[in-house]
Amino acid sequence: MSDPAQEPDRDRRPGTVTAAGVVTLVMAGLATLGFGVAAVMVVTSSGDGGGDGGGDGQAMADFVGAVAGLLAVWSLVAVVLAVFAMRRSQVARVLLVVSAAVVALLSLVALASVVSLVTLLGAVAVIVLLFTGGAQDWYAARGAPQQRQESPPPVQPRS
Repeated sequence: MSDPAQEPDRDRRPGTVTAAGVVTLVMAGLATLGFGVAAVMVVTSSGDGGGDGGGDGQAMADFVGAVAGLLAVWSLVAVVLAVFAMRRSQVARVLLVVSAAVVALLSLVALASVVSLVTLLGAVAVIVLLFTGGAQDWYAARGAPQQRQESPPPVQPRS
């Protein structure tokens, strides 16, 4: 017989999921801000360079601005995924893990800087937290019919 006091805990979000969401919100929020500012700065300053105003320098500035903008959008998407993952979306959880895995791989490639180490550790933490501390059971319980031990067994028809 199950303890009725433990029934509400089935729907309570595990602390590991909350921690993964908070890590993502902080890291991706900072990345969104940083990449967004960088994109705006590159795009607005690319016409001020003097000289011929075009050529390879302009192409490079456009490329850097586009990459920074793309990374800002990716970071913003990670924020949205974190919110949905904390609201028990299995799809958001999987997409957030994929995003964090890509961040971890990119951070490994650029491990020469301290910033890359921070993003690597944050990404690995998110992946681990989304699969530990009861997270697996919590996500699995979404949409599952709530069964109570107090209900009588089904009645078998008599032959």
